[in-house]
Amino acid sequence: MSRSSAECRSRGPGGPPKPGRDRGQTEPIAALVALLAVGVGLAVYAGVIADADPGTDRRATADIVLDRVHDRVVVAGVAHPDRLAVPADSGIDRGRIGIVIETAERRWHVGERPATRPYPPDADVARRSVSVRSAPGQQRRGELRVVVGR
Repeated sequence: MSRSSAECRSRGPGGPPKPGRDRGQTEPIAALVALLAVGVGLAVYAGVIADADPGTDRRATADIVLDRVHDRVVVAGVAHPDRLAVPADSGIDRGRIGIVIETAERRWHVGERPATRPYPPDADVARRSVSVRSAPGQQRRGELRVVVGR
């Protein structure tokens, strides 16, 4: 025999639970403990990830300096040697940086670090091919090179 929903709601303490009022509730202390456990888990995970990060490697440092120099020197796709300078905002000691623009005929160099071959064994080198303005209206194929020492 089936019962109607009205009969289920009207039953007293001995019958099935009344829907809606007592279902899905959690004790406040249990909810706080669960929230605390999730927070601690996230903090531990973030700490492990931070420890596993190897940091900035030396090659990436030379690439970062090369990008900054390239943005300053190259205008409309052509490198202008007269704009060549060691960037002050690189976060690296300027004495560790050497920069050169080199074509088959000429070389322009800035910085205290030598940027020509042979490179010191502790140096990081980043290079990029560029078109170089050698004279008004003249361009040559060349290379922009950054050497960062320890």
